Amino acid sequence: MGSKEINREPQPPKDLWPTLTEALSRIDLTEAWKNGLASLETQGRPYYGYGTRVDDDYGPNRSPGYALGRYQMRKPGLRDAGMLDGERWTGKYGINSEEEFMNNPAVQEAALKDLTVKIEEYIKKGGLDKKVGKAIESDQGKLDLSYSKLVAAIHNQGIGATRDYLRWVEDNGWDSRGKINSIENGARRNAFNGIEERLRKFPDVPYKE
Repeated sequence: MGSKEINREPQPPKDLWPTLTEALSRIDLTEAWKNGLASLETQGRPYYGYGTRVDDDYGPNRSPGYALGRYQMRKPGLRDAGMLDGERWTGKYGINSEEEFMNNPAVQEAALKDLTVKIEEYIKKGGLDKKVGKAIESDQGKLDLSYSKLVAAIHNQGIGATRDYLRWVEDNGWDSRGKINSIENGARRNAFNGIEERLRKFPDVPYKE
């Protein structure tokens, strides 16, 4: 098991597609929130992380995965953003390959916005917004569940794992101390630890303008 990282300089096209220009005008995520996300995903990488690809090897029984760009978007996130249909690039914003996505910081910004729109739909549909404001007692101290941190956690671990975690921790009285590492299912245990790490590390900043 391990990972391989590639950093390269983006080579953006000279002209933006009209649909991309319109999409960029609709970005209402705060710079503080986007920078907070990037600080946990690609801080210290060259070119602000836009040219960063990380390949993960999950072992012999799982397929390797990758995370792309400044915000380390994975296949599920790229699908939710409309950039991928299954394994195929959709042509959204004129992007037909990983290389084109990696070369275009503007597309990465628009794709992040599109992903957060989908995440907001998941939050509302699942009633997770009703959990905002809760304080979770964890082994690392109190974790405050703000909307900003909730979106960041879903970006990192996915809606399924985050929804599962919130149900689990609510059933445990919003107290996870000494409990997560006793979970037998390794994938679930790792996801829950990842969610709590994201809630702990993500800065308490406004989500939208």
